[in-house]
Amino acid sequence: MSSLPRRLEVRLDEQRFKVLEEESQRRGKSVSELVREAIDARYPAREARILKKLKAVEELGKVEAPVSSWEQMEEEIRRGMLG
Repeated sequence: MSSLPRRLEVRLDEQRFKVLEEESQRRGKSVSELVREAIDARYPAREARILKKLKAVEELGKVEAPVSSWEQMEEEIRRGMLG
């Protein structure tokens, strides 16, 4: 029994199929594997997008930037807004 239960038929022109076929032979993968990889790259899973965002937040947390107290920063923001 296949672990990939869904089937999809895609019709391609000769040029596109030839590109996939050549890449398949070059990389030692099936055309189907290449198509799945392309789908994953173009439409990343929601979880992958969330993990990418969390990693960005973690990286921001590592930034050693000088910060003032909240009261002082709030005052600077207000002054900036007033011109």
